[in-house]
Amino acid sequence: MALYKAQGSLKRTRKLVDGEPTRNSVTASLDARNMVQSGRYKTVVILCDSEGVDHPDNAGKFFLDRIVK
Repeated sequence: MALYKAQGSLKRTRKLVDGEPTRNSVTASLDARNMVQSGRYKTVVILCDSEGVDHPDNAGKFFLDRIVK
């Protein structure tokens, strides 16, 4: 099963802040929406880990799924 997490880039420091990995994309979308509403993030994206389904070397790596802001 795929894992999803929200990731945001802070406006002032450009530091990346990760949300908690979840098995449900809806929960990651809610985390991303909360990041957008806080007003502290310049960009917010949702990342997906397919657990190496496409290639064994990609297991455990998160890739872009959606751009929220």
